[in-house]
Amino acid sequence: MSHSSSTPLVKKHKTTDKPIEKADALIGSVIYSFWCCLIIFGILTFIMGNFWLGKVEKTGRYTEAKSLKDQADQLFYSQKYPEAEYMYKKILEIKPDYADAAGNLALTEYMMGRYPEAIAGFKKVITQFNSENHKSYSGIANAYQRMNQPDSAMVYYHKAIQDAPAPGNYYFQAAHLSATRGQFDQAIDLYEKGLEIIHSFDKEYLAMVENLRNIHIVSNSFTAHAEDVDKKIYREMQESIPTPEKLRERYSEVEFLKSLTKQVNLAEAYNNLGLCYAQTGSLEKALSNFEKAIEINPSFKGAQQNIVRVRQQLHGQ
Repeated sequence: MSHSSSTPLVKKHKTTDKPIEKADALIGSVIYSFWCCLIIFGILTFIMGNFWLGKVEKTGRYTEAKSLKDQADQLFYSQKYPEAEYMYKKILEIKPDYADAAGNLALTEYMMGRYPEAIAGFKKVITQFNSENHKSYSGIANAYQRMNQPDSAMVYYHKAIQDAPAPGNYYFQAAHLSATRGQFDQAIDLYEKGLEIIHSFDKEYLAMVENLRNIHIVSNSFTAHAEDVDKKIYREMQESIPTPEKLRERYSEVEFLKSLTKQVNLAEAYNNLGLCYAQTGSLEKALSNFEKAIEINPSFKGAQQNIVRVRQQLHGQ
């Protein structure tokens, strides 16, 4: 009798894929969220794309313009004026509101002898930027003087005088123009006023503070367009601009007056004032100013010769 071997029946249990289903659901959720973010980003980019891209574009324009400005300045200082002119124009194509580049372009045209173009450029700087206008006024006056239009030049020298915080040198320029026209009394008055301002401790400090402010204003104009400029640093710089009182604490008035003895242009002003006094017959005052010029610049041959001549005239009297 044969025994058939019976295989035990194994009850099949229904297997569950719940962990796998949960993982699939999680992955699906992540992918869904990712696509939702992309869609939202796309919509926002479509709506605000000009704003976002504009910020990036402005930052790039600032960086490029600043780099080109440094190159253009080097060309200018090397007296390579045509190359500098080309660079400044290129900068203004990239960043039309770059005030320094516009001013330097006008100055470059002046140095190249293109005086009408320089005048138009300086006037554009005044109209468009309205910052440190006295420099542009002086540039216009110099151009008019080169074009042999002294009346127009004098108008703009006086505009520069009125606009500048410490206009000593502009007084000297106007005085020199008056002297060349034979208006010696007017020239004397202008030289005296310029010298008074140059020796004014407070007015020179006012000019120093104004220069600091203008530097920071330029920085601020870039801050508005460039993300790579640290706004916190800019605010700290603004807060650190010293008042005249603080500057007085830092800088001795004695040292200030001593520094004037090293200014060559001041020696020239005293010498020119002496010449004007000599032309009006005031020989004692002429001699006094020639001697002041020598105190500042002992090797000033022109002043030395003038002293000899005036002394001879005084002895001849």
